Amino acid sequence: MAIRLAVFDLDGTLLDTFLAATMATELSRCDSGDPAAAREALSAIDAYKGGTIDHDECAARFYPCYARAVRGLSTAVLRRVGIRAWQRSRARLFPFSAELVAELRQLGFSPCLLSGSPEEAVVCAAEELAMDHVWGMRLASDAGRCTGRVLRAPARPGAKRATLLETTSHLSVDWGGSFAMGDSSADIDVLDMAGNPLAFEPDAALLRAAESRNWPVADRSSVLRHCRARLPRKPAVRG
Repeated sequence: MAIRLAVFDLDGTLLDTFLAATMATELSRCDSGDPAAAREALSAIDAYKGGTIDHDECAARFYPCYARAVRGLSTAVLRRVGIRAWQRSRARLFPFSAELVAELRQLGFSPCLLSGSPEEAVVCAAEELAMDHVWGMRLASDAGRCTGRVLRAPARPGAKRATLLETTSHLSVDWGGSFAMGDSSADIDVLDMAGNPLAFEPDAALLRAAESRNWPVADRSSVLRHCRARLPRKPAVRG
């Protein structure tokens, strides 16, 4: 039987902050690694938040700076940084987030988290929200230390779709019955894949896509009401 996924972005969608920014801030305070590069990574996110660059440019700047920031850093240290970053950020989860994820599970969806933020922090969010699958920015390591090579960069254009297709290739997925929710241009391809897309407080690029494709748009005050009204109440059965 095919499964229906519920694919969520994290930053700006379930979380009212940028987890990647919190990670970069934590790294800028580390004695090891490259704190200056971490500050450069953080400045890319600040520029996007300030509207001076778009999401694609933010990703193009952030990932190489972040990779330099962690080059040579112990993977054990990076995991601890991820835990600290999540502990600092978890209070910024939107009040609806846990409830929405739980309701979609009850409807037969398999909840997934697909984020451009570093995986060391994203996995903590996924655990708290009881996600079945989680994908974030992934870095290469050798002998327990980060090499500075980026293996997965989901915030880059088209990368989220590629990640989903690659990592779910062993599953039978009912994409037409699946749900996807995101807030930026990086999520457009994912929303295109799902039969039940939802643009959440979209940036300019995603809003244009939503309007041209007639996708529904919701904000933090309407998202639960929207999903309860539009999503099927019973799981689809596929042979």
